[in-house]
Amino acid sequence: MTGPRVLQVINEMGAGGAERVAAELARGPWTSCVVSSGGVRADELAADGVDVRPMRMARRSPLAMVRSVRDLRRAVRGFDPDVVLAHNVLVGIVAWLALHLMRRRPPLVTVFHGVAADDYASAARILSRTSDVVVAVSEAIARRLTAAGLRGPRLTVIRNAVPAPEHRERDAARRALDLPVGTDVVLCAARMVEQKRHDVLLRAWDQMPADAVLLLAGDGPLRAGLEESADHLGDRVRFLGTRDDVPELLSAADACVLTSDWEGLPMVVLESMAAGRPMVATDVDGVREALGDGAGVLVPAGDPGAVARGLRDVLDDAGKRDRVVRAAHDRIAADHDPAVVLDRYDAVLRDARLAPARPGRLWVGLRAASAGVLVFAAVLAGVLAAPAGYQGTVGMIARPDAGGSSVASGEAPSTGYGEVVALALPALPELATSPSILDGVSSDVPGAPSGTAIRPDVSVELLPGSGVARVSVRNDDPDTAAALAQALAARIEASRPLAPAGTLSPVDARAVVTEVSPGTTIGAALALLAGLVAAAVVAALLLPRRRSVPHAALLRAVTATGRAPVAVLDVADPVLRERLRLLAGDTVPRVVAAGPGLEDPVRALAADLEASRPEPGGRRPVVAVADRRRTGTGDLTGTVAALPADADLLAVVLV
Repeated sequence: MTGPRVLQVINEMGAGGAERVAAELARGPWTSCVVSSGGVRADELAADGVDVRPMRMARRSPLAMVRSVRDLRRAVRGFDPDVVLAHNVLVGIVAWLALHLMRRRPPLVTVFHGVAADDYASAARILSRTSDVVVAVSEAIARRLTAAGLRGPRLTVIRNAVPAPEHRERDAARRALDLPVGTDVVLCAARMVEQKRHDVLLRAWDQMPADAVLLLAGDGPLRAGLEESADHLGDRVRFLGTRDDVPELLSAADACVLTSDWEGLPMVVLESMAAGRPMVATDVDGVREALGDGAGVLVPAGDPGAVARGLRDVLDDAGKRDRVVRAAHDRIAADHDPAVVLDRYDAVLRDARLAPARPGRLWVGLRAASAGVLVFAAVLAGVLAAPAGYQGTVGMIARPDAGGSSVASGEAPSTGYGEVVALALPALPELATSPSILDGVSSDVPGAPSGTAIRPDVSVELLPGSGVARVSVRNDDPDTAAALAQALAARIEASRPLAPAGTLSPVDARAVVTEVSPGTTIGAALALLAGLVAAAVVAALLLPRRRSVPHAALLRAVTATGRAPVAVLDVADPVLRERLRLLAGDTVPRVVAAGPGLEDPVRALAADLEASRPEPGGRRPVVAVADRRRTGTGDLTGTVAALPADADLLAVVLV
């Protein structure tokens, strides 16, 4: 199978961390296209031959959103991707709108780089509704998303990668930046926005030695205010603006610092670790994950004093600095190797490509709405264009006929009046529409239609138990309708259907005429109902049928335990071992049975995985083997509950 065609969409391609991730992925083993509002990294990719397409910056205003959606839709149509990879939530919304306006939409994978703590609930709701797969760049933010209510899309963790650093000679790098060779230099590479809390860093720098120099690489809306705040520090703080030579800046620095209130997994942290520069950073989310266990110095957020102490420790204590650098090097090699990260993205993108093409919901909605509007307009036009109709109605009542009854002649009555009415009146509708009666009516009214033509317009209403009936005839002309109703009543009376016990005679001297054509209000209501039905039918025909998932109950049971698996795999998958190795990284997973009768497949899978890496070590994730037909939810949840608290459930393999 050839590599997928991958379209990445990101708001801008500047010097930020998410932009660096997008640039590295664009050079991956796929046919790539990058859609953004432009920037230095977009220019670099274009120079390298990558397909780069424009999209106006996505913002929260409706007009800007419409423009971005239109640009992205045009790019998707032109590139025809197998998978769309969106970076962060706002761009994910734009991508969802653009893709769901298409007849056949590719799957959407959203890379989530993190948000402020208060925004996780809204991010989880949006991602649950817009994404087919969510990639979190750290375990910490994946846990936060799950806790905030992420439901629906598959969630996987792929940490950011960092390429091997470009080694530059320290003194030469300093001379290029006009820095003293013998002084302490600290680098902070971050956008100058509220999240990064440069104000905390400047207050911390007040507590640093007078000869130390702080390099601030980056730009943003807060720069002018920060420059004013740092004015009293003079040359001790240097604002470098946006830079694309971060490796050279790292070569000139002795340490790095980041004072953000929140982060996903910032690239500058990984780059400093890879370059052998100790990092002092706030103890938040993905930063904690990267710098924990001695790979960096973690300090509380918003604490200038702690930042200053952490920086003095790594600058003044050579032994601690060396320990931090070694631990950081080991962490980068274990968790952030570019080849491994690309392999994991490749597996996610290839799996996403296998999903069947489906029509976009907005496309279906627009088609259904169009069908509904057309039917509504057609029905309403037909109703309004129909000629007016009128109905003439004559009431008739059954009365005893004393003169012709057996009672008057002194004979014993053979049939009572009530019985005659009860038996004869129900036959009145048949009598009223009989050919002989209607032909007589036609002949009685000049210019009337034939009896056969009149028959569909005749109706009879019986009032049970009262001996009362109403006979009605419809016609386009009110006078004709009245004449036909009166003639019909007269013909029925002349036929004496209740004789000899009674008579059926008209109550009304003249027929009551009413207009029966639907008016504008009724016509609009009928048209609206027809339009809604048409829209529902079209939507049902266009939307894909939901297919039942045979192991859905097992997945719900596992998720309810709080130990959701990374993946659900099939033992018949020809690349099952490779998928598990990719998910497990450098460890060999432990294989357990989730139910009875699974000993043989467990042994076979365990032997296969052990053979691929003969020396397992450290904490081992778990793979549970389940029988899709016989394993009950209780078996699987019991197995999960018995796992050690620190054991990760890597996957469920169905046999």
